[in-house]
Amino acid sequence: MWKSLKETSGIAIFSFILSVFMFLIPFIDSYVPYPFPRQALYALLDGGGGFIALIVGIIALIHVKKTGLKGKWLAILGIILGVFAALYV
Repeated sequence: MWKSLKETSGIAIFSFILSVFMFLIPFIDSYVPYPFPRQALYALLDGGGGFIALIVGIIALIHVKKTGLKGKWLAILGIILGVFAALYV
């Protein structure tokens, strides 16, 4: 079980998680508890979080192809969700 986790690219995992978070920010706005400032979430989105997720996804895809690690589809999904998050701005 742990062997398959070690063979997955960490950059691809980070790209996927970052892009999912950036993609979901507009949808979780009403579920954020009151004391948490909503402006912080939108600062991430307006600050280019989608573009960062897109760039990290491209870097992860290149890294996966060079090293032969697993995580190609995580990087591709990171790119796709990063594009949607960047287009939302």
